[in-house]
Amino acid sequence: MKVGDLIEYINLDGERVYGVVCKGVHKHSFEQSLGIRDAVEVAWTDDASVTTELVDDILNPEYEGIVLVA
Repeated sequence: MKVGDLIEYINLDGERVYGVVCKGVHKHSFEQSLGIRDAVEVAWTDDASVTTELVDDILNPEYEGIVLVA
């Protein structure tokens, strides 16, 4: 996953929201239960927010709600 990749997220209303990876894979410290994991930062087109997302969640085909589009 790299800067510029397109991410699709399905929000609670079932709407598709798109975001762009704006910081490539890096180590990020999440809550104590998750520890340090590979993550990317995503800039979302619906509200201009930037969030940190787990690479494992995005690439896991069984994880519903967020996927790598391109």
